[in-house]
Amino acid sequence: RYTEAALIKKLEEEGIGRVSEAIATYEVALPYAPQSYELHNNLGNALRRSGRGADALGQFEEALRLKPGVASVELNLAGTLDELDRSDDAIAVFDRMVAARPDDVDAHYNRAQALLSAGRFTEGWAEFPWRLKRSAANVRYEHFKPPVWRGEDLTGRSILVWTEQGLGDEILTASMVPDAIAAAKRVTFVCSERLVP
Repeated sequence: RYTEAALIKKLEEEGIGRVSEAIATYEVALPYAPQSYELHNNLGNALRRSGRGADALGQFEEALRLKPGVASVELNLAGTLDELDRSDDAIAVFDRMVAARPDDVDAHYNRAQALLSAGRFTEGWAEFPWRLKRSAANVRYEHFKPPVWRGEDLTGRSILVWTEQGLGDEILTASMVPDAIAAAKRVTFVCSERLVP
């Protein structure tokens, strides 16, 4: 016999990297702790990883019914909705999260992603700077002293272009460098060594 916390810990340890086994184990465990929002959330995550997003939604909804307002579960629910091309529903969840917790970096960042993927570019780009406040952010503006470009005219100005995510992001950014070169007096482009040639 396990306490609820010990059961969840054991299931997490046993399910690492073995999603189908994790799903089966969580499904066996749920009747023993049906009021555990964590078990429902974990089962939802396993279902989502296995490509069963529609099934995962029910688990996230039940987890939130059992314990409303848990940010990690709300993120899972909204992310799954977005993956299922239900962007309006996902954005509505993110909107509620931001309204309830205005300083929630993950809610803002994921809301920006959902807005951009829904083609709501003005709203999405306005929200996108929240990505730099995430603990996992690769680059932070405060590392560079000059002001950040906000879309103003670049004529006669020197600019620094750098990337945030990795090679794919660098290639995307590189495709825009000719526009910057044409507009600015001087452009410095920071990139991975393998892209220098």
